[in-house]
Amino acid sequence: MYIVGAWVVLQVADLAFPGLAIPDSAIRYVWIASILLFPLVLIFGWRFDLTAHGLLRTPPADRGMEDGYSPNGTDYVLIALVSLSAVTIAFTLFVNLLDTREPALPAAKIEEIVARSIAVLPFVDMSQAGDQQYFSDGIAEEILNDLSR
Repeated sequence: MYIVGAWVVLQVADLAFPGLAIPDSAIRYVWIASILLFPLVLIFGWRFDLTAHGLLRTPPADRGMEDGYSPNGTDYVLIALVSLSAVTIAFTLFVNLLDTREPALPAAKIEEIVARSIAVLPFVDMSQAGDQQYFSDGIAEEILNDLSR
């Protein structure tokens, strides 16, 4: 389950990072988090079971689940340490991920626009059939290309 969940998180990060202006190189932090959290999840999953009666410690092999083998004091310490480690790793990687954001480009000021500039507006397809939009776009592109030279 953890490997499938980590794969889903990696896929979402791969798709979301460009839209959030986070560089593609920052995905390594997601990889590091998934690798570092795996042993913690493995230990937690090995030691505890989530049942209809709540979180129970996994019983020894010679006892059944119906005995209600509930967590003791050391188990709560282990749960707290695993949770604290997971939060610390996630917070550290999140802070590092925020540091990798690309700075936003300043908007162009009106004063910076040269007085000798030209804009080419797109042509509207005014044919009866309305099937010449490709041709109209091609004319606008050709004019832009010629003017840029």
